[in-house]
Parts: sequence; structure tokens; C-alpha cells
Amino acid sequence: MLEIKNYQLIKISSSRNFKRICNEILKTEYVKSVSIENSNNMMHVEYDLEKVTNDEILLKAEELILKAIREYEKKAIIVKADVQEKFRKVLYLRNIDCAHCASRIESIARKTIENEKIILD
Repeated sequence: MLEIKNYQLIKISSSRNFKRICNEILKTEYVKSVSIENSNNMMHVEYDLEKVTNDEILLKAEELILKAIREYEKKAIIVKADVQEKFRKVLYLRNIDCAHCASRIESIARKTIENEKIILD
């Protein structure tokens, strides 16, 4: 069984060492796979749950990962990142001619729906 954790890499000077860092991380016994996105320095680590059974072992694994990263990037820091799925909902409301009604619908939607952006046109 596997579990994927996401980490943000901070204070990375260059993305040229990402392949070396990944190879170094794979040498740890707790990690099944690892990948780093060049665009946003996001690292995805797939742990082996047979070996990572509790939080104490997970912390030890994270320390080993940081040690592997610091072989190539001395000032690097890793921060746990919660990745949320992004989705888009589109609702078509027809025959709304009143701008006041449209603005009321928009304000009610902002209050009741968890969102990043609501636009009513």
C-alpha cells in the first residue's frame, strides 16, 4: 500500500539538480517513488505504508529526504503542501434581466459556496 505526500521545495537555487535529488531520495528505504515539478518546485513523494507505519517513522523519512536534498541544495527547505483539486462549476441562469437581482445572486453565492472566485455576467 502506498501514500502520496506533497512538499513545496523552498530556497532552491537551480532545477538542474532535480534528477540527482530524486535519485538520492529513492535510496531511502521508505520511499517508493518521487517526482519534482520544475514549474513550481512541488515534490510528490510516494511512501511505502508497510514501512511507514506511524508519524514518528514519517518524520524520520522526511529528515532523510531533507538530508538527501541538502547534498545538492545546501539551503533547501521542505514544507508540507496540501494539494486541493481545482474544479470549475458553471451555472447558466436564464432570463435574468435585472442587474440588482444578478448582484444579489452573486453575493449569496459568495457567502454560501466555498470558492476562490465567483463571477456573474
